Amino acid sequence: MSKVSVIIPVYNVEKYLRQCLDSIINQTLSDIEIICIDDGSTDKSLEILEEYEKKDERIKVLKQKNQYAGVARNNGIKIASGEYIHFLDSDDWLDLDSYERLYNLMKEKECDFIKFKSYTYDNISNKIIDAYYTNIGSFKEEDFNNYYDFLKNYEKLIKVSDAPWSGFYNTKFIKENNIYFDDLICANDVSFYYRCLIKANKIFISDQRHVYYRINNSSSLIGIRAYNFDCQLKLYKNISSIVSSFDETIRKKVLENMCNSIFYRYHMYLENKELSDKTKLKIIKQLGNFGKELNYEPYDKNFKKAYKYLKTNIFKYYLYSFNYLKNFKLLKNIFSIENSKDKKHKILTIFGVKLKFKRRRNG
Repeated sequence: MSKVSVIIPVYNVEKYLRQCLDSIINQTLSDIEIICIDDGSTDKSLEILEEYEKKDERIKVLKQKNQYAGVARNNGIKIASGEYIHFLDSDDWLDLDSYERLYNLMKEKECDFIKFKSYTYDNISNKIIDAYYTNIGSFKEEDFNNYYDFLKNYEKLIKVSDAPWSGFYNTKFIKENNIYFDDLICANDVSFYYRCLIKANKIFISDQRHVYYRINNSSSLIGIRAYNFDCQLKLYKNISSIVSSFDETIRKKVLENMCNSIFYRYHMYLENKELSDKTKLKIIKQLGNFGKELNYEPYDKNFKKAYKYLKTNIFKYYLYSFNYLKNFKLLKNIFSIENSKDKKHKILTIFGVKLKFKRRRNG
């Protein structure tokens, strides 16, 4: 049995793959197995993997048709024999002593998994930048290097990075609890984190840094994620199912967090000038249909409080989004809803006819 199993999904990353693999094969902790899953690459990625496999007996190369990173990681988990598991993206890399430090920390803390900080590397400026996401910005300095439990600390833990590469996992814990990734095209790793959260007895949050997370390496990624925006909505349903057995307070907090993520991406995509209007309209329609699936009736005052945040926001943003598509100049005259300049009224425009309503104020 190796001390660490490194699982790497690989798809069309010939430009960065060698840097990733070199950072692993040269680790100060040599007792590791390296499982690389080629996800149907069409560039020279597979050729590079096979080259490294011939040179280093610790490397195992699996091949699959293009089924995306979630399925690739699941296939890696199936054959992982190491005491611990780390997932690494094939365009990222890590410090050469990372696995030695993580292995020793895991042995010392005896927990189910560790979450740690990472570096953010900007591929445009070629600099390490300060980033809230990889810094676990929701944590204060005194919050680090402590144990956590989901039931007691769910508000903190749902703000921690859900990226699998920012964690170090006990293999026995993963396999015995049948923890796996979703088979979605995008956002296939979030459910994995939540499955870990609800099953773990001991979670340790460390201020160590290990992975260099590369950003701005491909302008096409934003298009792929936007075109598959429905993955975010499917993810919501998966998370809702995962936390369904918990009390309403926890469920509501988790689902509110998921909604924040949905609307953040929704706005980000609609503001992005690289995306086509056709893609933006598709996103609006998907979000609207999602609201309907939740049986939301906008004028029903008796809908469940647990979903109030989600449903009111879906309705509001679904209407508001028609104003957001500035390239469709006629849309605003066909249908829009906005505040008056004095913000005392709402102005509803339907087929060029403007109707003014006095805004309702709470209390």
